[in-house]
Amino acid sequence: MRKTKFLLIALTILLAGCVKGQDIHKSSTATMTDTVTVVVPGNTKTPRPPTPINTPTQPLATPTLTLTPTAGVRFPRTECLEVVPKFPQTASRTGSVVFVAPSWGDIPPIKILNLETLEPIFIDYDAAGPGISPDRHWFAFEAERKLMLMDASGGIYEIVDWDEEWYLVEGWLNKNQILISKYPDSPPPSVPPLGVIDIRTKEYREIERNYPGIDYPEGAEEYDTLLSTTNLITFYNPRYPIVAYPGMKTFVLFDLSKKEIVAEVKDENIRPIFPPMWTPNGEYLLLAKEIYPPPGQRGHQEFFLISRDGTVSQITHFNDFHENSEIGGFSLSPDGQKVAFWFRDRAISWDENLYILDLQTLDVVDPCITSVRWDDGSTTGFDPNSPPIWSPDSKALATEVRLPRVDEKGLRVGRPQVLYLDITNGFAVKIAGDVGLIGWLVNQPAK
Repeated sequence: MRKTKFLLIALTILLAGCVKGQDIHKSSTATMTDTVTVVVPGNTKTPRPPTPINTPTQPLATPTLTLTPTAGVRFPRTECLEVVPKFPQTASRTGSVVFVAPSWGDIPPIKILNLETLEPIFIDYDAAGPGISPDRHWFAFEAERKLMLMDASGGIYEIVDWDEEWYLVEGWLNKNQILISKYPDSPPPSVPPLGVIDIRTKEYREIERNYPGIDYPEGAEEYDTLLSTTNLITFYNPRYPIVAYPGMKTFVLFDLSKKEIVAEVKDENIRPIFPPMWTPNGEYLLLAKEIYPPPGQRGHQEFFLISRDGTVSQITHFNDFHENSEIGGFSLSPDGQKVAFWFRDRAISWDENLYILDLQTLDVVDPCITSVRWDDGSTTGFDPNSPPIWSPDSKALATEVRLPRVDEKGLRVGRPQVLYLDITNGFAVKIAGDVGLIGWLVNQPAK
């Protein structure tokens, strides 16, 4: 369950749904630390509260996307990155990367690496359910029964006391509102609401999610599954009052302002493998799904785009050159131009390759980054399917990976580490080891 609480789910939602108000307790003294490198719980000062921001969330790179229909087979184009021991002197680096250490480690659970100075900051909190804000200024998590915010400098804000009915920080509705899941009933009679906390006013409300035709497990035996997938049920558009969710053998787009279904994509195999993501301009929903063939043939996985009016386009055809393709964790770049994802052919290998899909041209680039499994197929450490994370300017990636090596017994193994991938300048460099990758913050203070 701890591993689930480290899952980063990026949700950028303007607003939608039926909500109700509810009082919450204010937290004890809030915390802000700007200059020290180690923050110790209990030794705190009152910070200046985050400045209210009333404008809609804007991406850090201009989102544009013109969908081009798939035309022919596009075999991945090889553009290998050079793995180097340290950053080149001419390399441009921006922002700070946030990691979380495993519970059995002997270092503080949270680590922030300032990419401009390459100086780490260690935060002595056991964080649960972390989430990065859409504008990349805040890192939200629960620790010591408090809802907390952290910025790139390591400054800590205690926002409110953690309610006993809350389960996990799931993500953000927009740059001012944090999304919190609640414990579902067992057996669940309906979809549990989502809690929303405004970091400016500390007001709490709930979004009811009993949308028409939503497919929600009903058996008590799926209780644990519900706890780990609460955030995988509803996907809110960042620009329009539209929510997408799985129905019974359909995928539904629902207009929250008109209270009516915009479209139902009828496909019994449409349920996504990993959480779908809306493009930053709100025009398309990107999802990966399994395509089940006739009996006796192997299935495969492909990427699809669903427009906000319900038009479906298959944008990859991996099965044209792979027998049993599998898509791992994936993420959209902030400018909406590219998708970074893990990929493997289940028919021939356990290893996963990092690919980059251009949504304008539909070309796929292979940067020659492979994450290996043990020879017996088992895994260790963090899940190699974890999505890569884009830099705020969409020019670089950070990703968990197991680089291949051969041990003294001749077995091929991989040690977990985090790589920084400079897509523009063609190099990769290790920036951390034996940690889980959480997100990428900007170093500028919130306005």
